[in-house]
Amino acid sequence: MIISSILEVDTEVISQRNSDSGNELIVPRNPELNDNTNDESTLIRNLKLGKATDDYASLNDREIIQLLNFGHLKQRDLEQKLSNDLVRAVSLRRSHFHDIANISFHNLPFQHYDYSYVNGSCCENVIGYVPIPTGIVGPILVNGRKCFVPMSTTEGALIASTNRGCRAIFESGGVTVRMCRDGMTRAPVVQFPNVTKML
Repeated sequence: MIISSILEVDTEVISQRNSDSGNELIVPRNPELNDNTNDESTLIRNLKLGKATDDYASLNDREIIQLLNFGHLKQRDLEQKLSNDLVRAVSLRRSHFHDIANISFHNLPFQHYDYSYVNGSCCENVIGYVPIPTGIVGPILVNGRKCFVPMSTTEGALIASTNRGCRAIFESGGVTVRMCRDGMTRAPVVQFPNVTKML
């Protein structure tokens, strides 16, 4: 299941910011930042002179945002450059897009989430998370053990129909499972030796 939403961008504000000062962006104050300066830092001036830095984690939020807005740092690299300070990386990415596209994320939560399960695994350019309703199915009898399975979904009737399948399996004596290979598929596949056997 993929959850997505369209974020509207105020293009008039973007073009105004991009045209005000040539190659500079006028960066509005973002309340999610943890510092209180909007002035161009010594770091940015040094970068314009070709002096690089590798210690991104020691920079304040405004400096990181300026690096992103000037193109000296790619937002996709935030987690790595900030020494896997994952929550800060998400917060800074939100602030960056707020600055360059006038997008507000105040209704999308990002704190109190363990991004170590996500980073490098199942989602890139993370800006937060969407809580999904979670139901439970079962019991289902697997290898003689009674199990209950939590399922998160917004697909109506999915949990109810899965629960009916669990009940049918349970009442028929359960299933015996052996793991032959670890993999993933979108749907079950049943293989037959020929078309006649299949029909």
